[in-house]
Amino acid sequence: MASIYVRGKTFWIRKKDSGGKWISKSTGYRTTNPGDVQQAKLMARKDSREEQIIAASLDTKNDEFTSWVYGWFKAEYASRGNTTFARYCSSWRTMEKFLSERGVIRPRQIDYTLLTTYLEWREARNGSRNTALSELKLLSMVWKEAKKRNFVEGDNPHSKLGLRKDAVAEKSPWSDEQIQTVGRDLEKNHFGSWMHCTFVLGLYQAARLMQAQLPIAGINFQKGTISYPGNCVKGGKPFTQPLALALIPTLKKIVEERTAKGEKMLCQIPSFGASLAWREYLDGFGFTGISHHCLRVTWATRACLANVPVSQAMEFCHHKSELVHRVYQKLNSSNIANVPSLVPLPSF
Repeated sequence: MASIYVRGKTFWIRKKDSGGKWISKSTGYRTTNPGDVQQAKLMARKDSREEQIIAASLDTKNDEFTSWVYGWFKAEYASRGNTTFARYCSSWRTMEKFLSERGVIRPRQIDYTLLTTYLEWREARNGSRNTALSELKLLSMVWKEAKKRNFVEGDNPHSKLGLRKDAVAEKSPWSDEQIQTVGRDLEKNHFGSWMHCTFVLGLYQAARLMQAQLPIAGINFQKGTISYPGNCVKGGKPFTQPLALALIPTLKKIVEERTAKGEKMLCQIPSFGASLAWREYLDGFGFTGISHHCLRVTWATRACLANVPVSQAMEFCHHKSELVHRVYQKLNSSNIANVPSLVPLPSF
């Protein structure tokens, strides 16, 4: 309950804030003024009533993160037909570890000081600054949802952080040597694995990582097409591509092996850590400048060099914006060495 006390020549009040923490602040009323004494007491009673209202709204077993966050993710994002639900669940598992280590089990315990320690904690666990900021953004979303449920009151402590992301490094195309080294190793030692599937689809179909987790029924060798359902496509919109002829023999063999085992999906990608597994795999070859997503950059760049019309390349990559598609085209001076000879200029 809120109470008043004297500090110097003024009345101070001790009460709980909207997060349930005890705070002290000056009432502004002076002890030497009889009228101020009465006003200070009225303020204490008013704040006590507010505490009771807040406590009534917050004192519920259901406000603990474990009681509602995953359920909210599922209700809000699982039916949207994209990878958002899996990404949020993955990020939240990391955030849960951080919160658990600090005994934070409900939204009202989150404050500015707690949030400022997250970057250092995440960096110590090999997380980049941008990854950490994305996870803090998710925690902010959780806090906002908690406020809608009357689990917290006041201002969102995330709004005061003022943190900016680092500039994202440019993605580079894979070289012939890198493609051949990884392709041979995966075919020889990991044939049909999820990493092998994501590699060949990334290389030949410009597919994002999660697109390889598609139903086998979506692969039509007779028509020469591959169809991706919305739940494995960024943006949640299904689409169909023509199959690359060079991919068909390998893909047929993978499909035959998976079908013989009674599997319905081309592969099963880990719901957590797939990108990290690719990072560690490539680091093992010393290929630190590329990632799985760079296979998509590789396809777009080589399509440009092969003079594939931009509209057709965009359709193949499932890019809706020409601006976005051009970001994937990484040309260098050697790629355009013939350009000066194509431009007629007068001599003098």
